Amino acid sequence: MDTDSEQLYQERGDDPVNKSFRSRLEDTGVKVGRGLVELVPSSTAWNDLPRAINGVFSKMSCLSPDDSTEEEELLLLAAVLEDKEHLGGGGHGAHKLYLARLEEKKSIDAEQKKQEQKDKEKIKNQSEEFQANKKVLEQKLQEAKEAIQKENLLEKQELEAKEEWDPKITTLPGLYLLSVGALTPLTVVLGRDLCNVYFLRFTNLVGCFINFYVLYGIQQKLHPGKKEIGLLSAFNLATFPLLYFFTFLYYTDTISTSLVLLMYLFHLYGHNFLSAASGFIAVIVRQTNIIWVGFILLKIVENVLKDKAIAYKRKVTPPTLRSSKYFQILLLTIQQSWKSGFSSFSTLIIDILRESSLFIIVCLSFVTFVIWNGSIVVVGFNSHVHPYLLADNRHYTFYIWKRVFERLQIPQSSWWPLIIEFFIYTAINALTIYLFLSRTFTWADSPELQRFL
Repeated sequence: MDTDSEQLYQERGDDPVNKSFRSRLEDTGVKVGRGLVELVPSSTAWNDLPRAINGVFSKMSCLSPDDSTEEEELLLLAAVLEDKEHLGGGGHGAHKLYLARLEEKKSIDAEQKKQEQKDKEKIKNQSEEFQANKKVLEQKLQEAKEAIQKENLLEKQELEAKEEWDPKITTLPGLYLLSVGALTPLTVVLGRDLCNVYFLRFTNLVGCFINFYVLYGIQQKLHPGKKEIGLLSAFNLATFPLLYFFTFLYYTDTISTSLVLLMYLFHLYGHNFLSAASGFIAVIVRQTNIIWVGFILLKIVENVLKDKAIAYKRKVTPPTLRSSKYFQILLLTIQQSWKSGFSSFSTLIIDILRESSLFIIVCLSFVTFVIWNGSIVVVGFNSHVHPYLLADNRHYTFYIWKRVFERLQIPQSSWWPLIIEFFIYTAINALTIYLFLSRTFTWADSPELQRFL
């Protein structure tokens, strides 16, 4: 604003009102100068300026803004100031400028409304996109307890173990330690906090892909030369409905299965250390995996005895391996080694211990834990009572295993069983997720939502 205009402003009455109105004018993009002062009578106070403007334009017969808003009056004033050189013509130029400004304002308002509508649609779409996660979060399952426990470990709360550990959690902290090991480096690299339920579930999603890859490796080792069939078979096993559903929740099922499969794959390739290490971690994730560690231990003993039987020139053919006669051959091998003298039998024992020592250590460590803890679960049995286990018909396993899988033995000699299996598993997985998200119900004695698993 030029010096003369500033001086005229200061001469015109109440300075606070002056500044307030001047601010409103400047918000409209108006360059205020002498033209404003010349239009308004000198006796007019600044707080009466809008009414004075109406009077000026009424005299100019430009338009009658009796019903105009304050914002429209400011637009009118802006038009007058831009056309102040032609006011003698009755203000028609100002009128045209005003109408142009008003039309421009309407266009801007329309664009703003259009943008607001787009924003609303975007918010609505985002809301629908996260609806599934919202519904899953509402379900008070074991996942919530495990997610909270893992967050406690990530945040390194300085609490006593008994105070920090949720007594309802039955498993050792293997899953949480693996999550910390995976997410902490990513947190540092990405510079954002990944300690939330979505990234915890993502670890299980990664586990699902690991299962597929490892299962394919096992298929290729056991049945070389059947690449395509092995690929489809591995995919079907990785999406097995009783396992696949838990890929999207923070449960131990998926990672536990990954570790057990890795243990078996390493065993097939003769990597005993890696196999035993996978088995040890599998037990820390879920204690019942000690059964699979014992299984690999027995497989190692079997392999040693089989090699010894071959050395004794016993016939160990593929048909024999699938018959009860194979077990008799292994027993005869032990007897023959015993009868051959102390040196032969001790050599057999040393060979077994050398091959299986790491697995024996894992098993003995677990037995020590059970004796020290007093039970196989982390805390006492009283924390894990399931009073309606026999009547809890929300779970597929209540029906499917007993009535379907336990009764079927389908030899997979061609593509058709695998293809049929693929479509069946896909349909079951889709139905399971749909039922879990959409078909909620409540028990008569509990207001909380229940979901079919």
